[in-house]
Amino acid sequence: MARSKGKSGKSKSKSKSSSPVKIKEKKVQEDVVKGSEPSVEKSESVFRRYDEKRYDGGRFVWAVFWIFVGVILLLNTTGLLSWGVWGILWRFWPVFIVIWGIQLIFGRSKLGGCVSGLLAFSVFSLIVAVSFVISGHDFLDRINFSVPSWLNSLSENVTLYVGKSESQTYRIEYEDENIDSRTLKLDLDAAEFTIKDDDSSNYMFLDAKYFDNFGEPNITEKLKERSLEISFSTDGPSGLWDIPSRGPSYDFVLGMPDVKTRLDIDLGAGKGKIDLNEVTLEDLKIDVGAGVLEVVLDDLVIDSMDLDVGAGSLEVKMVGDTVPEGEVKVEVGAGSMILVIPEGVGFNLNYELGVGSINMPGKKISGIGGDSKTYESDNYNDAEHRIEITVDVGVGSFVIKRD
Repeated sequence: MARSKGKSGKSKSKSKSSSPVKIKEKKVQEDVVKGSEPSVEKSESVFRRYDEKRYDGGRFVWAVFWIFVGVILLLNTTGLLSWGVWGILWRFWPVFIVIWGIQLIFGRSKLGGCVSGLLAFSVFSLIVAVSFVISGHDFLDRINFSVPSWLNSLSENVTLYVGKSESQTYRIEYEDENIDSRTLKLDLDAAEFTIKDDDSSNYMFLDAKYFDNFGEPNITEKLKERSLEISFSTDGPSGLWDIPSRGPSYDFVLGMPDVKTRLDIDLGAGKGKIDLNEVTLEDLKIDVGAGVLEVVLDDLVIDSMDLDVGAGSLEVKMVGDTVPEGEVKVEVGAGSMILVIPEGVGFNLNYELGVGSINMPGKKISGIGGDSKTYESDNYNDAEHRIEITVDVGVGSFVIKRD
């Protein structure tokens, strides 16, 4: 009896333990019928929960970086901060290696992301502050910002190689040649320049100030069939590490005022001023990238103008009897342009407008979606002198003023 009871008890305990196994097998069978894979889903959910706990601090670092870049570019394009600040900022490129190393130490945990993010924000802020103190004196004075003594002391200890200062003059003149026309092509990057005219016998005179590692002028001249072509460009930094904190400067003077002149100027991120009142200007072509350029044309005979502005600013002022006989073509991307015309001159404006704006005496136009129309000034039909203007504005602004 005892043996029989033992078997019965064993059998009873076995039946209890086998019950959940059957239930599990039934559940698996039901899942298979439905076409699901429970084991794979469970594995994927586990890894998904693990990934959600991981934190990518690199995103925050790059977000902070691009915010700082955008703010500095905005200050550059508005003229509040010199473009030379980029030469200073470049000196601190090893900071990215340090931040990357910290991310490797902490991994992609939340702690690593917070540490690298806060470190990036602090370091970027300090670098920008030092750069502002070194190159942004005008900007800091405008906002009446008093630089702390510790930041001044730190900035004074930052040494930047800008190269040895050099200067040279260039003179182009032909005594025995009978030249009827000249073309001056200027390709300027991050530089400051001026162009003036006089009654000398020089077809071009240049006073250049540059550095031994940056900005040395390259001048070529071609004379063909009584037409002179002068091309000007500059050398960039001689090495990756020799980026200067300030740019070179060039002062041009155009003599021989009776010679028909074409100007073709390509300005990158620099600053310039053109003041002409004697030269016979046949064509004026200007392309401004992110720089700032001011042009004054006083009592000049000019055929046509082709003006293009990217993200910079351009102001062209026509004084006295300066009225182009041909068309004035204007294209503005994200920058701004101001065209000042003499009082009493009528104008006809053919424009295409994106999301930017066009302002003129008594009229303001703001558009969205590619508006294309024509506008005539009130005095266009009665005016003795008229200007035909074709304008294409993207997201920037174009302004017509009267002097």
